[in-house]
Formats: sequence, structure tokens, C-alpha cells
Amino acid sequence: LLENWHPLFASMGSQIHHLGELGAGMSVKVLNNYVASSSVVTVRRVLDACQALNVSPKKLLQIMSESSGGTWYGNQFHEIDWAREGYSAENTIGILEKDVKSFLKAVEAEPLPEDSLLLERLRRLKPFDPEG
Repeated sequence: LLENWHPLFASMGSQIHHLGELGAGMSVKVLNNYVASSSVVTVRRVLDACQALNVSPKKLLQIMSESSGGTWYGNQFHEIDWAREGYSAENTIGILEKDVKSFLKAVEAEPLPEDSLLLERLRRLKPFDPEG
């Protein structure tokens, strides 16, 4: 039955994973996007610090992609069209806020301090200007 839906799935992404029961894919999406949201905040934090530390953001991203600091977001920073956006409820950064809230709802948990901080950091993201 799933093979009939393959063209639709392929139009949404190149990596298709069969995860089991109905809803498992949504659960994995929520978990994955929580981690992605965390990495966006962290990568943007270090990029914002580059000027003060006299480090090239481009060089830092290159080094991170080749070492322990590598993340999907950081490794693809120059290709991701929304990578430099600041927070707005209407853009992709705003969608990350929704993803964090979806994670918290899915696990039926009150936010831990780090969850609240992640939401706050997403909301405080300013557009990134590599020139400072």
C-alpha cells in the first residue's frame, strides 16, 4: 500500500524511511526538529561571536563541518535560504518555535529550563550579517 504513495513522498524529500506504525513518522519529525532547532540556536550563537573574537564566520563553518562541531544547519549554512533570517512568526525560524512546542506537546511535558531557554533564544534571533 505504501508503494502507491511513493511518488507523493518523493516529492517531499529524497530520503524516505518506513518507520512502522501510523504516527511514527510524525514522532520522528518532532524529535528531529527539536534537535535541529537546538543546533540553529547554537550555530547562530557562535557565528554572532565571531566578530568579537576576530574569527572568520566562513572559516569557522568550514572547520566545524570537518570536526566535532558539525551540524546539518552549520554544514549547509550557505545553501539554506533561511539560514540568515531573524525570528518572525511567519518565517522558518518561527516554524522552529512551533516545532519545539510540538515536541513538548508530544511528550506531554512541562518545559524544562533548557526548553524555555531554547524558545527564548529562537525568538531573540536577529538576522545574521557576517560583516557584523
